[in-house]
Amino acid sequence: MMKRGFSTLIAALLVMATVGCAKAPPSLSPAGTAAFHATRIVRALDLFRDAAISANDQSPPLISTNTTRQIVLYHRSAVTTIGAAPSGWAPVVQTGLAELVKNLPAHERQQLAPYVVLVQTLIAEVTRDR
Repeated sequence: MMKRGFSTLIAALLVMATVGCAKAPPSLSPAGTAAFHATRIVRALDLFRDAAISANDQSPPLISTNTTRQIVLYHRSAVTTIGAAPSGWAPVVQTGLAELVKNLPAHERQQLAPYVVLVQTLIAEVTRDR
């Protein structure tokens, strides 16, 4: 119970820390603004992937190698999509994340929930600000 509360607190702090930088600088071009927002999402995806790898590296592992592999593959796919479609990536990345989470075992889904919420929150923020 304590771990889940701590994880939720960390995720909430991460979201609050990124909210202050939510708006792209007004001097950026439309392409620059898209890149600014894409970079924020990629950083959140990196954090999600790194958390999964770290959880798998624990002894005993907190999440399975199979789950970690799925997250790493999703991460690679999402980052590739963001790079290929700077202005139309959000629905694809959101759908991929939803499918990934849906297919995770319940206890691993719960452990990764703060990172999933972070990514979902940032995507919602970016798409709202367009």
